[in-house]
Amino acid sequence: MIKDSESTVILTGAGMDTESNIPDFRGRDGWWKNIDPRQVASIYTFARNYPLFHEFYSMRIKILEGVERHEGHYILADLEKKGLID
Repeated sequence: MIKDSESTVILTGAGMDTESNIPDFRGRDGWWKNIDPRQVASIYTFARNYPLFHEFYSMRIKILEGVERHEGHYILADLEKKGLID
């Protein structure tokens, strides 16, 4: 089916992250339980309170740097390598 399609869209959920121990945003213990997204994840914060914006995304990047890939990541990478997705 993917080979014959003109365009392929792959939708994933928070499980792609949580399986690699990356906290989700809206789950029981998600990021947004302690942090108001309107306060950190907006262009307004970027423009008006860059230190807060920078602190939040620096924290996120630090978490992402230590991530262990899981089978789902390898499956997507393989599809990309085969030219089936971009």
